[in-house]
Amino acid sequence: QYKYLGIVFTLNGSFKEAQRQLRINGFKGLFALQRILDTRTLSKEAAFKLFDALIAPIVCYGSSVWLPETQLLKQALRSDFQENPNRKAKMWEDCLEKIHIRFMKWLIGVNKSTSIAPLYGDTGRSPLALRLVKQLLDYHNRIALMGESSTDKTKLIHLAYLEQK
Repeated sequence: QYKYLGIVFTLNGSFKEAQRQLRINGFKGLFALQRILDTRTLSKEAAFKLFDALIAPIVCYGSSVWLPETQLLKQALRSDFQENPNRKAKMWEDCLEKIHIRFMKWLIGVNKSTSIAPLYGDTGRSPLALRLVKQLLDYHNRIALMGESSTDKTKLIHLAYLEQK
């Protein structure tokens, strides 16, 4: 395996190790944030801004590269995803979303075994995976449009993108 710009690359092309490292680093950041935050005096909005500014970038780092390889996205792209509502629950089982869920439960002050669905409603949050999918689509659109520019560097990126498809 090889680590480049914080992402672990393996010989088999899998990003599972990179996701595992991001999850470990995300939990380290979460525990550090929990140590310094006082939930009695800090508003929930401010705490979520801190999470979005300090923890989410750690967990989501390089998601444009590794997200297409996740089980979460592969299941979402299946044709029976819309027809089978049980598949939608898999979003909460994502290893990176568990950090988000743990923070929400800690901030609200509920038990770790509390149901997950009401958390999103009570906090007004959405799963991190939805933000990551939006980032991924924006990234692919940007690369797809690179072929229209005139520089050699962007044309090479566009050709690599087309070959990968």
